Amino acid sequence: MLKLKILWTHFLYGVILSLISKIIDFPISYKIGKFSISLPISHKLPYFVKLFPQYSQNLGRVAKTVKSKYYSLKIIDVGANVGDSAAIIRNYINSEILCIEGSEKYFSYLKRNAGTLKKIDLAECFIGLPDKKAGRFVENRGTGNLKLEGEKGEGSVRTRSLNQILASHPEYINSKLLKIDTDGFDITILKSSESFLSKARPVIFFEYSPYFSSIAGEKSYSVFEYFEQLGYKKVVFYDNFGDYILAVDISNKQILYDLDLYFSQRQSQKYADLCLFHKEDSELFERLRKSELNYYRRLSG
Repeated sequence: MLKLKILWTHFLYGVILSLISKIIDFPISYKIGKFSISLPISHKLPYFVKLFPQYSQNLGRVAKTVKSKYYSLKIIDVGANVGDSAAIIRNYINSEILCIEGSEKYFSYLKRNAGTLKKIDLAECFIGLPDKKAGRFVENRGTGNLKLEGEKGEGSVRTRSLNQILASHPEYINSKLLKIDTDGFDITILKSSESFLSKARPVIFFEYSPYFSSIAGEKSYSVFEYFEQLGYKKVVFYDNFGDYILAVDISNKQILYDLDLYFSQRQSQKYADLCLFHKEDSELFERLRKSELNYYRRLSG
């Protein structure tokens, strides 16, 4: 019954937003904690938060945990969108954040919101392999996300590597928290950022979507072997609504394979957010795991 209600609400919300945004996709003010940010009325963030109160809040708790060890923490946010992730983080800690966004539309909102959030540096570009042309990035209307459509050629965009961007923002070269949310390109970005990951060894928070990764030409499960080679040992799984699932050692291939299969079967309807820890931060992993278990025990009453 609840699922039917959610689907019906989703349908009505989508129809209303579609009608309004076709006329004019005007900006609205939306409050995230103690900050009010601007976003287009077609953006579904308010809807997601209304249905799923834990949506993306885990990122703020992760950032707070990382800062408990790295007091001068700097953060890199790839796929910053309108700055909603930065706003969530800013409600927990006051660290500097490098926000990277390639969409001209969303970057205009991000730039506006950065003035409210403070201590935000900006880079307007898509991340991928250096100077490699991709297809056309088009908006999934109302989701706040972009998807890749078509082949290389007219309308295609050039991407920059994370290393190239950091060359322009050297103060972030040792950032200890890297957040990525790029609708299936997360693994491609991570694999093209090996030199940064091997030197900085940041905590990595990224979207794990076997379905979207396959569209981008990546096999999601292969990323765990890549992380192991870089010295990463622990991972925390959340679902795409921000709810804690489990914490596990990367060497436990059976659990990782089973989870990959679970999310693969649900295509774009269900995916995970992963938080990875280098072996040097094993105690930080345990700290986050314990605090998350306590957090959800309190929620359950």
